[in-house]
Amino acid sequence: CKIEHASVRHTLSEDEHHDHDHHADDSHHHQAEHDENHHEHEQHSNHGEFTIEYHYQCADLAKLEQIDTQWFKLFSATEKIRINLLTDTKQTALELHQPQSKIAL
Repeated sequence: CKIEHASVRHTLSEDEHHDHDHHADDSHHHQAEHDENHHEHEQHSNHGEFTIEYHYQCADLAKLEQIDTQWFKLFSATEKIRINLLTDTKQTALELHQPQSKIAL
């Protein structure tokens, strides 16, 4: 599969906003919404949410059986990931919790 579009939005800081978009053909859509708890100091914490959207173009979607995310390895303070998965033939919503990393298609 080839990535056609990626977008990242977050709520960690009102003063700072990063939005990265890359567009092309939007034939298949995979969207993952990621929640992350980030602790800046021991006495208080800062909660933030990430919305990450990926659109892929797959020549043969039938060969794609799962998506394996490395999010929990990279951001260990994350409690859960909410996923909305959309393809030409399937629409589903689910949550991943550590140590789950695979999204079955």
